[in-house]
Amino acid sequence: MARYQHLPIYAEAYRLALHVEQQVQGFSNKHRAAIGADLRHATQAILRLIVRANSEADRRLTLSTLSAQVEEFLILARLSKDLKAFSGLSAYEQCANLACSLGRQTEGWLRSVKGPRPDV
Repeated sequence: MARYQHLPIYAEAYRLALHVEQQVQGFSNKHRAAIGADLRHATQAILRLIVRANSEADRRLTLSTLSAQVEEFLILARLSKDLKAFSGLSAYEQCANLACSLGRQTEGWLRSVKGPRPDV
């Protein structure tokens, strides 16, 4: 398996996962069990996809899936903000900024891979 700890995108995704874990602990019980679990699973899926993409010869499909997963995370984070699950606006902003950075890095990685982008 290829090394992935040195990747800036992995470090950013790990920071997002840690931030989400810390924020979900502060959610109310009803939000923690539902949308909090979805946020946590989404960040874990993002980490797994980065590791998988780094070890594959043809990364295009996995990177496209990663891009879609980041978008799904952003939707969940926005829903969490609108439900007032986050402790404050700054907690949501940090999630959104980290996720947007991940999206940009994913798109850049995808562009650097030769060939057309596959549909997911």
